[in-house]
Amino acid sequence: MLPCLETTVFEALEKPLSAINLEVTRVLARLRPAYTSVALEISAFDLDDFARAGRCAVSPLPNVPVHQRAYLDERQTKLLTFCMQAWRKVEWEGQTLEVVTLSWGNDTCPEAFHWVLARSAELAHRFIVAVCTSGDLSAERLLVFENGVFRKSRMLAESVSQARFEDVVLQGTLADDLRADARRFFERRAFYEAHRLPWKRGLLLVGPPGNGKTQTLKALLHELQRPTVYVKSFHSRGETEDNIRKVFERARQAAPAVMVLEDLDCLVEERCRSVFLNELDGFALNSGLLVIATTNHPEKLDRSILDRPSRFDRKFHFPLPGEGERRLYLARWNAEQREVMRLSAAGVEAVVKATRGFTYAYLKELMLSAALRWVDDARPGAMDGFSAQAARELSAQMASAAVLLGPVEKGRTIGFSAECAE
Repeated sequence: MLPCLETTVFEALEKPLSAINLEVTRVLARLRPAYTSVALEISAFDLDDFARAGRCAVSPLPNVPVHQRAYLDERQTKLLTFCMQAWRKVEWEGQTLEVVTLSWGNDTCPEAFHWVLARSAELAHRFIVAVCTSGDLSAERLLVFENGVFRKSRMLAESVSQARFEDVVLQGTLADDLRADARRFFERRAFYEAHRLPWKRGLLLVGPPGNGKTQTLKALLHELQRPTVYVKSFHSRGETEDNIRKVFERARQAAPAVMVLEDLDCLVEERCRSVFLNELDGFALNSGLLVIATTNHPEKLDRSILDRPSRFDRKFHFPLPGEGERRLYLARWNAEQREVMRLSAAGVEAVVKATRGFTYAYLKELMLSAALRWVDDARPGAMDGFSAQAARELSAQMASAAVLLGPVEKGRTIGFSAECAE
């Protein structure tokens, strides 16, 4: 019988925030004297996901309410739930445990705490580790931070697992230089320590949008196979400064690890810049942490972030693709198509000449548009004409957008700039 659960454990939420943890732990010790209680606040402890995967059986205790929230999965095809407040029995590997879950804070970014109750500390610890490291290798290595919380992203993990440098077209030695820099960092810990250098590093990927930074980053994460904290946003209804501290602390716990800051110019607001800089390069030890950031607009970054070597030690520039890169991109596209749908050699050269100033994203759109037209008129050799037509239309679209944006924005967004001169 559990006559006082609601009036003891759940009413602990009425206590001041600083006292809730202690009060719940105290009450559980009284209600379950034969159990060891382990309290934890770990975003990777996803009991609901663990149960959905068939790794354990979960059921609520009798007469104890369960407060759940529902959400659509990443593909927007399945309704999933997670518990906000619950006391549940868990059957795992022939053992019976109990897990108490309580959440508090604002509705958008509640803080979730768990108490694992087991017959021994060893059993509780084994269960916690099993839950936190469940899933395939790529999923457990990659944690996304967004809206103030950490979560696993299977879609992003799958995307990273499929990314290869062989599929990325980059100028010169850019790919080799980036791969070597990241690999050397993780291989040379002894060198850093022998020379009394902090074992941390920052890399900044710079260039117009649609030029391969994200695809290159995914290929690099796949190759490194390191725990990764992927930051989509520091912003939430909570304090942004607290979120920045939370992210860096989580990354330090996972080190040697990678932290990804995509679109850095949008992530760090002026009011929280000092907190970000202190976490990046302050008193905190970021030993074993490789921070990789991307930006489409380096001119928007504060000089304290952009120019100080100890923050981002090396910058890799992703320029617009030149003739050679465009030719290689089209050759790879051709190789993936049926012969009847390929561009001829002359067609490839015509597209190369017509796409000066195009980003890789525009090249992809060009070939997709031409392919869709070919489906409606599947004649041998027709792709040459369709691709030329798509190139003219996209060039006109880019020129129109450049006029609307004005001279200052042309090079930033569309890609018309001195660096595309050939």
